[in-house]
Amino acid sequence: MSLVLTNEGKVYSWGSGVPMGRGYYPCDGPAAVPSLAGINVVSIGLGYDFGVAVTDRGDLYCFGEYNGC
Repeated sequence: MSLVLTNEGKVYSWGSGVPMGRGYYPCDGPAAVPSLAGINVVSIGLGYDFGVAVTDRGDLYCFGEYNGC
């Protein structure tokens, strides 16, 4: 699983573990993380097939394969 954080605070994901409603299979390319739509993210991190994001308000979001969260 890979993540990228844009300068605008948007998070995109691709690879295994992506939270795109497709299960845990690779996707064709980067796609916006739906649960973070409209949220300004300032920091991201990765674990084994899961990601975390911290917002500008200090909220923490976890997504992907939930066994790792």
